[in-house]
Amino acid sequence: MTRKQGFQDLAAPRPVLVLQNRNALFVGPAFNLSPHRIGVHCFAIALEQPFSLALPMAAPALSHTLALIRAGERHHLHATGAMAFIYSVQTVAVPAAADIRRYVVENAILIRDPKVYLADKLVAARQVFGALGIASAPSELPRLSKALHAISQTPDSSIGVAGAAHVAGLATQRFQRMLKRQTGLTFRQHMLRERINKMLRALAGGANLTEAAHHAGFSSSAHLSSTFRAMFGMSPSILLKARTQIIIDANDAAR
Repeated sequence: MTRKQGFQDLAAPRPVLVLQNRNALFVGPAFNLSPHRIGVHCFAIALEQPFSLALPMAAPALSHTLALIRAGERHHLHATGAMAFIYSVQTVAVPAAADIRRYVVENAILIRDPKVYLADKLVAARQVFGALGIASAPSELPRLSKALHAISQTPDSSIGVAGAAHVAGLATQRFQRMLKRQTGLTFRQHMLRERINKMLRALAGGANLTEAAHHAGFSSSAHLSSTFRAMFGMSPSILLKARTQIIIDANDAAR
């Protein structure tokens, strides 16, 4: 990298990651993602130019400006321009692509602008979630909400599926079926997602990667990195090297 390129990189907008309840919004480069099987539903939206996506992996890569990648679908995405990735545990439907993409792009530009106040970035993120039909509130099913809250408080897996089912007041198998039907995720996927969530919150609080890994219940930073790469197609250290701004919504009920 030349000296001139280095100064240009420093002047570029920082990536931004907004955590809100069980949702997340990332605005920035797509990095060099390897094929992976994400543990949550993800909207991938091009902000500048189309991206290529092989979904499923055996299919040929197609050009997209908006795509929905459902939890558990192994895929390979490649983009050269800025992207918005919106993550949710809720089962979602594919919206009208043109109108939604234009709305997301407008808000994503605000979120990534370093001159925009934090409060305005949060408002923009909430508007994106709302436009995609992703509620910021917990599940409408009271029993499932109690269990998901208990899972969020113990992402080190100490609660176990039987313990979560007990909190929900359901038999273990019925709880697992309800969880899968309502969110598309298995209990194990929920636990991994919560641990990643807790790790990101630790990073936002100033922890280094090793500290964040142990805080979230990972045995080591290497264990965290391998889990993160399998779920998102890259190492978490890439987020740190890119100087990603991690914002936690003050109204977040998943803390």
